[in-house]
Amino acid sequence: MTTRKFFTELGINVTVLDQYMGRQRELQNEKSFPVTCNLYMVTRRPRMSIDPGSVGFHAGRMTGILRIQRQSQFDEVPFSVSTKDLGRGPFRYESEWPHEEYRVYDADGEVSGGIVALAAVEFGMILARRVPHEVLYVGQAFGKAGERTAFDRLKSHSTLQRIYAECPPDKEIWLHLCRVSDITLFMEFNPQVPSRTTDEEDEQHRNRVLRRIHSVGFAEREAVAIGEAGLIRYFQPQYNEKFRNNYPDPKHVHISTCYDLDLATIAVELQGQETRSFFYGPAVDKASPLHMFRFPLYETAGFIVDWHGGKPST
Repeated sequence: MTTRKFFTELGINVTVLDQYMGRQRELQNEKSFPVTCNLYMVTRRPRMSIDPGSVGFHAGRMTGILRIQRQSQFDEVPFSVSTKDLGRGPFRYESEWPHEEYRVYDADGEVSGGIVALAAVEFGMILARRVPHEVLYVGQAFGKAGERTAFDRLKSHSTLQRIYAECPPDKEIWLHLCRVSDITLFMEFNPQVPSRTTDEEDEQHRNRVLRRIHSVGFAEREAVAIGEAGLIRYFQPQYNEKFRNNYPDPKHVHISTCYDLDLATIAVELQGQETRSFFYGPAVDKASPLHMFRFPLYETAGFIVDWHGGKPST
C-alpha cells in the first residue's frame, strides 16, 4: 500500500523580494546599495516616453501624453498628476530626444526629474499591470570569481551583453536586484495515509531541519540557490538553460541539502511590490507582482512510495 516516510512532511518556502530595479547605466553609478542582494533578474518591457509638446501645467496639475512604444507605433496615454512635490510654480518641462528622461524646473530653478518609465508607474500615469516585465534571465551573485552582490556579477556578464545585443529597438532592458527576505517551513500531513516513522522520529526530523535552515550560511547559499532555480523553472526565461525543464532533480547539487533533510516540497515566492513590478515569462502568461509556486520532491526522492514487503519501490 501507499505510505509516507513521515507523518508530518516538511516543506521549505523561500521568499524572493525584488529590492531594486533600474537600468544598468543608472545602477552602476550607485556606490553601494543599503541592502545586499544575491539574486538578480533581467527583464524587458516596452520603451516609454513623454511627448514634451503635450506637457502643460494648470491648477496644480501636470498634464501630458505618455507614449508606450509597440514596434514602430505608440500607444498614447493621457495623464494628469499633482505638482505639489515639484516645488513652487511656474514650472518648465525639458526633455531631449528620445524623450525617455525628463527634467522639471520650478520658479527657483530647482530641478526634479528622472526616467519616464519609472515616473509613469510611481506617479500613477499608467497602471503597472499595463507595462509588465518579461523575465529573460535569472541568476545568482556567487560566480566563479567569487562575486558577492548581484550587481557585481552583472557588470561583466556575457549573457547580459547578449540580451542587450538582441533586444528589439522598441523594448528596454531592466535589471532587478533581489534578495531572499524570508525562509519558512510549512507542514503537510494526511492522517488517512500511514507513515513509516514514530512520533519521536518525526520530532527529531523537524528539529534537524530547523537547525539546518537557521545555520550560518544557509540563507546566503542554499536558499539563494533554491530561489534561483525555482524562478527559472517557473518562468522558463529565454536566456536560461539550466533548470528550465528538469527541476527539481536529485542530481542538482544545489538542492542536495533538501534531499539530505528529507524535505517533501520546495516552494518559492516572488514579491515585486517593492519596485511596483508585474512579471510574466514564456511559461507564465498572467503578469502579477506576486508569484507563488511549489515543486514536490516526492516522485524523485521516494517520500511517497509503494510499500511491498518492507522495500519501497522507486
